Amino acid sequence: MNNKKLIMVFVVSCVTTPPLSAKKEGMKSVGDRCQPIEVPMCRNMPYNLTSFPNFLGHENQAEVMIAMEQYSISSWTNCSPYLTFLLCSFYIPLCTFDFTSKPIPPCREVCEAVLEDCKDIQGLLEFPLPSRIDCDSLPPKDGDVCIAPETQELPPDNAMIINDGFDFECRCFKIQRLKKQLYYKSHFKYAIRGRCKAIQVFGDLTVTNIHVYDVFKQSKVKIMPNAEYTLWTNSSCLCPRIELGREYLLLGFEDIENQRLLHLSNSIALEWHKQHAEKILKWDKLPSAGMRANTQRKKKHRRRKQLEE
Repeated sequence: MNNKKLIMVFVVSCVTTPPLSAKKEGMKSVGDRCQPIEVPMCRNMPYNLTSFPNFLGHENQAEVMIAMEQYSISSWTNCSPYLTFLLCSFYIPLCTFDFTSKPIPPCREVCEAVLEDCKDIQGLLEFPLPSRIDCDSLPPKDGDVCIAPETQELPPDNAMIINDGFDFECRCFKIQRLKKQLYYKSHFKYAIRGRCKAIQVFGDLTVTNIHVYDVFKQSKVKIMPNAEYTLWTNSSCLCPRIELGREYLLLGFEDIENQRLLHLSNSIALEWHKQHAEKILKWDKLPSAGMRANTQRKKKHRRRKQLEE
């Protein structure tokens, strides 16, 4: 093991077990500078203390939580085993006792590995990494102090395009029938008729391209007929199942912040039949079950009041 790795191990051990000298001095440096990590995405980092401002100019963890929300879908992809490590090392930098007053950056090799691993999804996700991250500006492992995962052995590229169904076993729940009670209870955000054009799997993220023919229901994410849209699924198993080239009635949910249509396990995908659309259009003209019950209660109350008078 070279001196560089010895320094890195020493830094992490200082975080998990503070030196006795720091304890004797009342831990003032920790209270003023280091703080426990609270951002959920970064709680599995090999260190547990951070400091601010970070490398991207954020002043506290509340700002970081908002900024990192955009990477929730990126983390599903598993496009690189070091994606979360790299993001957290920029947003939630390592803070150490008696080592340096500045946050410690990730090593250049880690940044380069993530960019190489995730290059196939950069256009798809639009912002897989902060635009201010510049790998060339980071120190190499054999240069200045930096942090890196324990190993740099990279697994093979795990992005694949599915052209003929899934190559692995996915056990989906039994296809649900389209019933009025289920429709009202589920609060679906969209109902569309469309044909599956392509399915791509990136780790634990599945994206399905749908050519939309008709729109029967939509909410905050706007959908136009005769256009292509992407359905996002936070699993490598596409459930309810959608097959290439087939036409479906699709009911699902939405991610308003990122303007995305979501196809989740409690969505519905039924082989297209005209009567499905007729049912939805009929039900949406009627008040929901809750509204009907409330209306009935009001009527009973009015009748009771009239009898009392």
